[in-house]
Amino acid sequence: MLEISARVGESRRSNIIIKIESRKLTMDETAKAQFFAELDAIFAKLDKNGDNMIDKDEFRAAMAEGGPALPGGGGDVETQLNEFFAQCDTNNDGKVSKDEFRTFFENLINAMMAAFGGAE
Repeated sequence: MLEISARVGESRRSNIIIKIESRKLTMDETAKAQFFAELDAIFAKLDKNGDNMIDKDEFRAAMAEGGPALPGGGGDVETQLNEFFAQCDTNNDGKVSKDEFRTFFENLINAMMAAFGGAE
């Protein structure tokens, strides 16, 4: 069995354990709850004006301050930002809500688990 411990967020040092056993990826309910709590903390930090939405300017400012890197990499920062928003902003209002933010990362985790045969 291989355990992968990943740090999420900057303000707290917490570990989320994802286990890989015989090519099966699993994440228990406690780890899922912790993962979403960390996502909520990251979202709150990104939401500088407190409107429960993240716009491109807020995200761009956080990246300039050494904040979160965008998943996927490749291309310049503005291209990555546009691609990230295109995937997250499902209602196309130019902003990412907390629900859209969480759904994006939940789908990412589910895709990883499915790739390793561990999706529920």
